[in-house]
Amino acid sequence: MMLVQDYRFKHRNDKFLQGFNEEEMKIKHENFNVELRRNKRVEKMMKKRKIISENAADKEQENLYRSVSQDLQSYSAGLSDRNLSDFDKLSRLTEIIHSDPPMNVLAAALTAIRIMISVDSPPDMGILIHLDFPLKCISLLDYSNGAAVVSEAAWTICNMVSGKHEYAEVLVNLSVIQRLIRIISPDYPLVCEHAVWAISNLCGDCIEFAEEVLENGYLEKIMKIKHIWTSQNMELASLINWSIHNISLRAKDLNPIGIINVIEIVKELIVIDNLQIFHSCLCVLSNIANLDNEKIQLIVDNEFHIYGFEGLKSNQNCIIYDSLKFLGIICSGNHDQTQVIIDLGILDIIETLIDNECNQIDDEIYFTLANIAAGNSSQLELLQNHRIFKRAIKGLAHNSPKSRKEASFLFSNFCKQAKNFNKLELVELNIFSSLSQALDFNDPDITNNCLDIIYRIFTAWNAEKYYINYDIKDLFISAGCLAKLEALTNHMNENISAMSLHIIKEIFENNEPEIVFEGDSVFDDVIN
Repeated sequence: MMLVQDYRFKHRNDKFLQGFNEEEMKIKHENFNVELRRNKRVEKMMKKRKIISENAADKEQENLYRSVSQDLQSYSAGLSDRNLSDFDKLSRLTEIIHSDPPMNVLAAALTAIRIMISVDSPPDMGILIHLDFPLKCISLLDYSNGAAVVSEAAWTICNMVSGKHEYAEVLVNLSVIQRLIRIISPDYPLVCEHAVWAISNLCGDCIEFAEEVLENGYLEKIMKIKHIWTSQNMELASLINWSIHNISLRAKDLNPIGIINVIEIVKELIVIDNLQIFHSCLCVLSNIANLDNEKIQLIVDNEFHIYGFEGLKSNQNCIIYDSLKFLGIICSGNHDQTQVIIDLGILDIIETLIDNECNQIDDEIYFTLANIAAGNSSQLELLQNHRIFKRAIKGLAHNSPKSRKEASFLFSNFCKQAKNFNKLELVELNIFSSLSQALDFNDPDITNNCLDIIYRIFTAWNAEKYYINYDIKDLFISAGCLAKLEALTNHMNENISAMSLHIIKEIFENNEPEIVFEGDSVFDDVIN
């Protein structure tokens, strides 16, 4: 009887009380991530190759097999045979193209090649290079060959330059950029789409290609046909927007004329009633303005910051995020540029958005506040007197690493300029508790900023302690900060170790911390 009970107990235990198998869960997690990355890669490649859906290439391939017999069979018998290898099929198609066939056959052959290289696992592009196809395809970018042929040639090139850099380089060396820009014409919107799409791929490939695109007058050509994409052709506007975005990723390398031309195009794009284009324009402006006061001033002079505030009204987190990022970058400029954003009520808006479920939004909120805290005395006073300042202290213990880092810069910047009694008000806001939590994270920047904040607060207290009726050392110890500092004296980073030891000696042994003047680096002597 006992044996039966033991068996039943063991059976129930094995059947119902099993925990998660860590190895199995790890494998499932890895497989999920691999599938997710694959899907993203396929989606990105489909965008580059101008495919609407993952099954579109397969459906088009089926249609191709049915149409081949009509237009191509007379030139190459058996071309529709599914058993043909990729090399044989491409060889026959390139032979047709090199034989100067009628336009309908030429277009059909280009279509066949274009579809073959559009699938998820296309044949090696080196086959086409070996067959001398790129030069012939580029030579077809001439309207004397007929718009249908030019359209298919441009689309095929679009797919060819969406792959490896070395394949795109082959086409660029054959002057494909000049030919693509040349065929951009208001009379042929579909050709324009394919040409702009190919140029977008090239601009996203490397800075050298983007520079060549600009040198050959791409932006000027786009402005000449703006009556097409600003009012009639939304698809073309989206593609132009994509090309401008890829160019703006190299904004630091653009010359002033290139920047001005990009801004002129963004002026036209951002007012188009299309949320995706609006969103991308914000990204372009952020790329242009990034940490460059002259470019920020150009942005402000053209009143683009107004669109950043418009984006903050969106119900989509991605647009709110990029709007905050854009406005935060403007606040990284000089005091006048920062004041423009403050005057439009950025602090009130941020207060409604902070502690958002989206960590990325909080990241940009603290980034913006940190930049404002680096402003002038009036801006610093305005920030401290706002309700957002008290709430921002929690950012030091935020679950997002970037939010924690930006919050540490926020209060480090504040303490470098604030008056002593303003620094001591941070103690009343329970900053020691947040600093103690922040010191748990192994991030050198956060740790350095927290040590800087601590020392500046104690320096202020030492200067004012005869006028206040409490000892902040007790609050510091009860918050656990002293224990954290003692642990940091053994930190692998020598600077952090030296800083921590210096603070303990100055505050808890000497009892008279040296006075640190506003803006000085507390630990220069320690590090040196």
